[in-house]
Amino acid sequence: MSGGWAGHRGGYDDAEWHARRRRVLVRDGGMCQWPSAGIRCYSRASHVDHIVNRAAGGTDDETNLWSLCIRHHLVKTSREGNAARHRLREARPPERHPGLL
Repeated sequence: MSGGWAGHRGGYDDAEWHARRRRVLVRDGGMCQWPSAGIRCYSRASHVDHIVNRAAGGTDDETNLWSLCIRHHLVKTSREGNAARHRLREARPPERHPGLL
């Protein structure tokens, strides 16, 4: 994988995170908890992710973690990235056309 996230582990290599991850997977029955029109996905979960991501103020508390299948983890991560890029674009002042300078 290339880019800014290459090799990124976000501090999740310690024993406490692995134990927390196992507890969340067991709590959720090893099934994806992604809600879709009020119905859970129920594919086999292999990822544990933050419901409210850490950048938005979420914590590593188990009440803020859920089990996701790889597909829904990618969907959620993509949505968060797109939303962040959109916020940056809106915050940036509009550029003046070079011909009007």
